Amino acid sequence: MVELRFDPTSLDEAASALQPSSALLLRQFFSDAQKAYTQLQAKRSKDSWEPINGPSPSDLLPLASLRDSVLESVQELESAQDSQAGRALREERQEPEGGKWVADNRLRLEEHVGRLGRIRDLNQAISQTNTQSVTLLSHSLTEKFVTKELIEQFSAKLWRVTTRPPPVRLVDDRGEKGAAFVRLAIEGGIGSPDPNSVLSAGERRAAALAAFLAKATLADPPQTLILDDPVSSLDAEARARLATCLAELAKDRQVIVFTHDVPFFIAVFEAARRDKRCPHRAWSLSKIGGVTGIQEDDGPWAAAGVGRRLEQLRQRCDLARGLLKAGDFPALRDQCLSMCAYMRTTIERTVEEVFLGEIVVRNRESVQVSNVRRIAEIPASYCDRLVLLFNDYSPYLHDQQPETAVEPLPLEKIEADIAELASLTDGVRQSRKAH
Repeated sequence: MVELRFDPTSLDEAASALQPSSALLLRQFFSDAQKAYTQLQAKRSKDSWEPINGPSPSDLLPLASLRDSVLESVQELESAQDSQAGRALREERQEPEGGKWVADNRLRLEEHVGRLGRIRDLNQAISQTNTQSVTLLSHSLTEKFVTKELIEQFSAKLWRVTTRPPPVRLVDDRGEKGAAFVRLAIEGGIGSPDPNSVLSAGERRAAALAAFLAKATLADPPQTLILDDPVSSLDAEARARLATCLAELAKDRQVIVFTHDVPFFIAVFEAARRDKRCPHRAWSLSKIGGVTGIQEDDGPWAAAGVGRRLEQLRQRCDLARGLLKAGDFPALRDQCLSMCAYMRTTIERTVEEVFLGEIVVRNRESVQVSNVRRIAEIPASYCDRLVLLFNDYSPYLHDQQPETAVEPLPLEKIEADIAELASLTDGVRQSRKAH
């Protein structure tokens, strides 16, 4: 008896290459053949050979026809001379595979189709929504309660920031989709020139700050303000005026200002110090030993007073003592050179703050004329001692070429001079109190 081997995988591969009706016929034939083979094995084992139910010769005719059709399709595909005929046959072959992919991804396709439908409905609803009445009402209310006051505040703040304001003003602009706007316009211009093409960088900065301050003034409740280097392109007078405006706003809100501009820092700090209702505090970020972002609870060295400078010089002397003890002489030399330069600027700051009573201070615009009489109260011996100190440290703030570089003063000399400068400072102040 011939053994019948049945491979389901081969049957699936053959069926996937056929039209659905042909594949069904092929599967049915192999199913009937398998059943007949099983019955034959059972009869043979029992020597019982009654007729069994199986595929009849007439059942094989459709299958033979199917075989001939498949062979014909294969021959057509192999002998197709033009790409269009070959492509048509390949598409016919791939049709069942596409149907299988659609069946496997039916749920995902239904979800995607539903999502596209909802998007279509939403877009249609948005396009059919008429916001003209909302825009008109918003425009009317904004013009009545907001725009007019904002325009007035803008003009006022522009004059506060600078005494020579640019020829600009805020004007009401038409709104859209329920929102109303204002825009910057040139006054007295021919046509409608673009402010960006007419104004200078400083004028654009002044206008932007005026708009910012106007909105901040109208904010209810007051909001925290953060400004990052706001004075670029502004002249010295505008910087001082802006500092005063910020100090006024800081009375009822937190104002945080980031700047690397020392004159502006001093202007803000002095404006806040003049107003007793404006608590203020300064921090500085520096780079030490290659590490950036070191925070110090005070302002930058350029704005520091004599007392803070002397204290930092003493701390540097302690560090230099540690280097000397460790025998690190190259680092000790660099540290002493640095202290000589800092000592030079501290002597200059002592002249401004102590000897001249802050009549004139570097990086400050104003001159304190009321302190002029204090100059006559300084004993001549103090002035002579200060000149000697200054002469010792004057070379250390200039660029030095390697062949003409000045060696640093000894650490003991620097420590003694720091004590001498502190003594002069205390002596002048005590002398003024006595008078």
